[in-house]
Amino acid sequence: MPLLIGLVECLRPRRPNDFNAARQAIHALCFLLSENEAYRVGLRRAVMHLVMGRKQVSLYADTGIFPNNGFFTEVSHRFFRHAILPDIVDLNCLRDAVATVFHRSSDHIWVNGVGVDVWGELLHAMRFEARPGALIENATLRQMSEALRVLSYRVAAIGLDPEFLRLEPSLEQPSSPFMEQNVCTLAYLEQLEAASRAGASGVAGHKAEAVIEAFDQCRAYGERIHARVARGRHEPVPDVAIAQTRTTHCPLAQPDTRSIRRCGLP
Repeated sequence: MPLLIGLVECLRPRRPNDFNAARQAIHALCFLLSENEAYRVGLRRAVMHLVMGRKQVSLYADTGIFPNNGFFTEVSHRFFRHAILPDIVDLNCLRDAVATVFHRSSDHIWVNGVGVDVWGELLHAMRFEARPGALIENATLRQMSEALRVLSYRVAAIGLDPEFLRLEPSLEQPSSPFMEQNVCTLAYLEQLEAASRAGASGVAGHKAEAVIEAFDQCRAYGERIHARVARGRHEPVPDVAIAQTRTTHCPLAQPDTRSIRRCGLP
């Protein structure tokens, strides 16, 4: 980890919004890795050591997600947690390990600002394909699948929130998109787990777009409800507007293969 902390210190621009400087530093690192195999192997080993053996679920399922608490309750909780009794750093948790590497509060500005493509170039420059990566891929896939399961249950719980139901009574129906996404997601994960047990690298013919569409339906409801609350109106969301986002249906009452195919699964 000291290697990665020092490397980030070199990549970090003097001003967090100086994205060009950050991009130039990353491109320079990519050039060094392409020219020097020892650098490439050392950095690749450091990254794999950071990821392997650590709990990854919280990084994927908790980062950027706020508890469903009231404003003053959450403010007081955060003040007490950060100012009076800070959280204990657990380096066995990947989220805390990454936070230790990117330890400045402004790091998120330039990390997001340089763009995904630039970070992709850096990963490509490390040439992970040169080393058998089945172990790290399988471990990461298992934990990402578990994180997706956790997120799906949390989204389903949002659809059962009393305030949401008060503002949009139609969400009490079994066909609520918050319930449907859970059915689609669990079917998706079941197919992935079955493929993993069979030794396959993926699920042939699987359409992950169905799961994405199900989450998009939930997002559409959430955005409309938030906009209505901001305007101080509580009228129901028009069925025609919501129907435009409904392209996926996974009925709870039909757990057979036909319902799985409706979710886009083979």
